[in-house]
Amino acid sequence: MLTKEKIAEIVENIEYVNQRKKKKKKWMDYQTICSNSHTMYKGQRDIYERLNLIYKEDLQGKSIIDFGCNIGMNCQIAIELGAIKATGVDVYLHLIEIASKLNTLYGNDCSFIQADLAKPVELEKADTGFVFALNAHVNNDEMLAQNIKNNIKDVVYFETHTNKKFRKLPPKVEEIFKTVKLIGKTHKEQRNLYRCIL
Repeated sequence: MLTKEKIAEIVENIEYVNQRKKKKKKWMDYQTICSNSHTMYKGQRDIYERLNLIYKEDLQGKSIIDFGCNIGMNCQIAIELGAIKATGVDVYLHLIEIASKLNTLYGNDCSFIQADLAKPVELEKADTGFVFALNAHVNNDEMLAQNIKNNIKDVVYFETHTNKKFRKLPPKVEEIFKTVKLIGKTHKEQRNLYRCIL
């Protein structure tokens, strides 16, 4: 069961790791831990900012995959908004471990997998995919495109990065989509969020 006390135990672990591994701090406290629009632990990003832009029909009754899931909050909130199951993927094992611990509190049908998206990844295909600000972190656009095609069936929500070099869809990724539609801007209007049809 999700309580502030149980969240606090996990947050203490996050803060402990932040102190010991300062260079990983920005990854550890990036996502806000929340439930039903209530903030349990304030991170750098408001999870609802992006997810409230996603079309309801792409969440409700759908399976979700989140590439670059961090501590898994996009998966948890996608379930809250009607998804039936979610899979989070991140390259960092410590983030996957925290996501898994949080999921024991949420009790949702979420799984978390460590994988490097710059290499081939084969998972059960999901209906809808999240690829949020990941193009600045995966240094292989061709493999990222391949992993999107191999693991997502219908629609991808692709958010660009604040770094000016990564504010557009990578051409290798864009070419796999039938249609691409800008549906909004996030993170102080610095990131574009696209709905892309496979």
